[in-house]
Amino acid sequence: MIDAKEIRLFFLRHGYLLIIAAWLFTFAFLFSNYWSYYSSPQGVKRSLEKSIHQREQSFERLVKDSVTVGRLFSRNYNERELKSLFKKDYFVFAYDSSVGGKWLSFWSSNLLEPDELPDPLKTGSRFVHLKSGYHEVISRRISNNAGHIQYLVGVIPVMLEYSISNNYLVNHFFNKPDLGREYTIDLEPPGIVVQSQHR
Repeated sequence: MIDAKEIRLFFLRHGYLLIIAAWLFTFAFLFSNYWSYYSSPQGVKRSLEKSIHQREQSFERLVKDSVTVGRLFSRNYNERELKSLFKKDYFVFAYDSSVGGKWLSFWSSNLLEPDELPDPLKTGSRFVHLKSGYHEVISRRISNNAGHIQYLVGVIPVMLEYSISNNYLVNHFFNKPDLGREYTIDLEPPGIVVQSQHR
């Protein structure tokens, strides 16, 4: 039989292994909760905000690219530019307007009906619920040439919803496949607020 003296001696000799194991367990727990975007509500908030901010910045860079924007309005773009716009993780709409009304010069997605966008000529940023889900709509006034005012509109999907749900069409947060149904969007408190750069 093992007596108390041998057990005490074992812990004195190998106690550092228990301390190291405890530290490693603590670090693993902290790492998992901090780095995994779906492990805690705060992690989900950080992940959603980071994703939205990156797409907002990408849209603002597009707005400043006067060559590409000019080609969208003149409908003089090439295949490479179109593929670049289609690969973006947001949708782009270009509107011309005059006293006679507004018309759509360009759109990069068929997932949204252009008529569905609420007041696309209202500059600024807003969060809207459309048929296809929740989106941030950013509208920027580009120029005023000869009575024509041009607007570039970016639509950033946040949560996609389908009118018919099945195993293949599941309502989900954009680019966040691991978020379960315990997370949803509610426009009223209480809850954790996810903010864009414009708020």
